[in-house]
Amino acid sequence: MTTRSDTSNQHHRSAGWWVAVNIRRSLTIVFLMALVSTMSFEPVGASATNTRLDRAGTTVLSGGSWLGGAGVDVKSNGPDARDRGLGNNYVTTPQGARVMSGLMWQCVELINRLYLTKGWISSKWYTAASGAASSMYDTTPSNLSKQRNGEITYLNPGDVVVLSGATYGHVAVVNAVNGSSVQTVNQNTQSVIVNATLGGGRLSWPWSGYAVVGVIHRPSTQPPPPPPPPPPPSGYATTVRYALNNRTAPSTSAQVLRVLPVGTQITISCQTYGSPWGSTPYPTNRTWDRLADGTYVHDMGTNTPGGVNVALPDGGYAYYTPGIPRC
Repeated sequence: MTTRSDTSNQHHRSAGWWVAVNIRRSLTIVFLMALVSTMSFEPVGASATNTRLDRAGTTVLSGGSWLGGAGVDVKSNGPDARDRGLGNNYVTTPQGARVMSGLMWQCVELINRLYLTKGWISSKWYTAASGAASSMYDTTPSNLSKQRNGEITYLNPGDVVVLSGATYGHVAVVNAVNGSSVQTVNQNTQSVIVNATLGGGRLSWPWSGYAVVGVIHRPSTQPPPPPPPPPPPSGYATTVRYALNNRTAPSTSAQVLRVLPVGTQITISCQTYGSPWGSTPYPTNRTWDRLADGTYVHDMGTNTPGGVNVALPDGGYAYYTPGIPRC
């Protein structure tokens, strides 16, 4: 038989059980809501045209697909490009050193990772104290050359484009140059590929509110210095008096390389003797001039003054000009 007291106690126990269950359910719901709020529902697939669709750290462009297959992976910085506390990335240089390339996955980090991996720099390419990418033009490593916008004379794959704009600016890598069209690769942007235009020494960028500060050239793309001017020919300068056969040896039977017209400038390195002129007015003159290019002409056809008449033991004579050495 159940008394009133037993019924009351049973009611209270039943009510307490339901309260406990409801509390547990509420806590479970709160926990699940908190868990869901920390989860990312970004797609896992990579998009090179809209990296904001990708989870931070997703490879949106592989290194083998740019810079002729010699690039580095380009990573997404997530849908809002915020600092997720991922920390700094590190790379190993060709010399085996472990060097920080920068905060994952900022535009500055891509430049450092590429240049460190290729061995184009040996230590981190720092920005100014502000951390702005636009300051990288002023902090260019000493082994790299740079040109301000408006003074750009050339661009090659691997060069860095520095931009000002917004708060921190931006940096990009030149991937291909085709006439005035310049294709760049970018990290921490919506699209990996951005096309710019080069003309009149100025690189034009398609983003509103951004302007190109200048470009920094990778080490191997610097144009070679112009060759030094050839030294002036050493020897005796004169001209051709008659149309003159230019020959391979001091003989009228040697091969004729060309005929030098009257007035042709020639430089004589030395004089020797060979076969005679063979015609009037000086048929026994055997003087030959070796030119600076190693070929020969008979001295009778030039405007040398002569002056030293030397009889040759086997007949004829040579008429040497003072100041011109003997061969």
